[in-house]
Amino acid sequence: MKEITGDIFSSDIVSQYQMIGVLTNGIVKTNGELVMGAGQAKLAATLFPSLPKYLGQYVKQYGNAPYVLQTTFSFPIPDGINGDRKDFERYLVSFPTKEHYRSDSDLELIQRSIHTLVHYVDTIGIQSCVIPRPGCGLGGLDWESQVKPLLEAHLDDRFSVISYN
Repeated sequence: MKEITGDIFSSDIVSQYQMIGVLTNGIVKTNGELVMGAGQAKLAATLFPSLPKYLGQYVKQYGNAPYVLQTTFSFPIPDGINGDRKDFERYLVSFPTKEHYRSDSDLELIQRSIHTLVHYVDTIGIQSCVIPRPGCGLGGLDWESQVKPLLEAHLDDRFSVISYN
């Protein structure tokens, strides 16, 4: 497992990684959308407006677990003519860290999410995956003493954990 800093949705990061993690919870609103109202999840929902609906359907039907979706990231090409853009086909993977958005993150749920994430990476043949520090922002967990040792035990060098700078 590697540790990096940056913006997980920047062109620099997206261009390097085949799979991008989105931290989530297990609450589905009455309209069928997954609650994604804060932190990195809110940013993902802003960039991909259909994401809360898709994830809400999966969570409602199958439970609070990681789910993979394929999507396109599109970025302006520096000094591009006529607004030229570069597209990157990537996988987004939800990564549940808590059952309810108001609760603290749950280390057991994070461990289950890790196992499922590794299974997806192995099954799809992903060579590079980046996730935020799960449960360490709004989730209330400590990176050094609680989360990092758990991730290091399960994630190999295909995985990077990003801290926002």
